[in-house]
Amino acid sequence: MQKDGHSCHRLKEQAFWAELIAEREGRIPEERASLKKRLLHKWMGK
Repeated sequence: MQKDGHSCHRLKEQAFWAELIAEREGRIPEERASLKKRLLHKWMGK
């Protein structure tokens, strides 16, 4: 049976990476919060 390419990460680790990406990409605090929320939602769905 082949692997499906998915990997599991702890919620704490996902939150860390989402924060890091949001800080790099977002320009204002509201945009950063939205980016972080969107990334966490996207990653939890997989």
